[in-house]
Amino acid sequence: MSFRTIEGGGEARHGVATLPHDRSALLWSADCPTPLFLDSIDRWVDAMVADEHGGGDAPEGLVEARISTKDSGILCGRPVAERLLSRHFSECSSEWGVSEGDAVEKGQTVLVLHGPADGMLRLERILLNLLGRLSGISSNTAHWAESAGSMRVAATRKTEWGLLDKWGIHIGGGLTHRLDRGDALMLKENDLAAMMGEGEGEIRAMSRMVSSVDMEQHAGFT
Repeated sequence: MSFRTIEGGGEARHGVATLPHDRSALLWSADCPTPLFLDSIDRWVDAMVADEHGGGDAPEGLVEARISTKDSGILCGRPVAERLLSRHFSECSSEWGVSEGDAVEKGQTVLVLHGPADGMLRLERILLNLLGRLSGISSNTAHWAESAGSMRVAATRKTEWGLLDKWGIHIGGGLTHRLDRGDALMLKENDLAAMMGEGEGEIRAMSRMVSSVDMEQHAGFT
């Protein structure tokens, strides 16, 4: 499976000149997550840890845990996992065998953890869910990006895990497209329904909405 990461493309949100476009630079800059991405990561990992409710009783002592792949694909989620560890499980040390975006084979060990048994058992399911979901998205995206050839594959905003899912798409070689509702102009059915005047027909309302758009400002999206 081939792998490619899109570099650059992080134009200002309301000044994109051409399609296709990508917002990966709004998620990653200077070899680390941007404040925007980091805030999203923190909200997700904090909620996941809180949902564990302490994890119940656990044996004492130190243990070693290995995370291995069940299939081949593209590894994604290492920055999220590292943030989870540093924020909530600092007593656990990690040794990574792969980098973000690396192709992995079935049965390959990607991460070795050392730490207290209690923390390891509370961490286990959260970490597997994160790496499994994001790696699944990046692997599936890589498949479609490779199959599409010269065409570019882009995401929608129908992303259950928000910016984390967008990151998985980027790592798989896809375009992130819009990161939020205010990121570029897009007129959809619900926008039309919300802006229709009383007794106004759909065609007239659509004509009025389109006529109000600054086509030069939004040329990349028309």
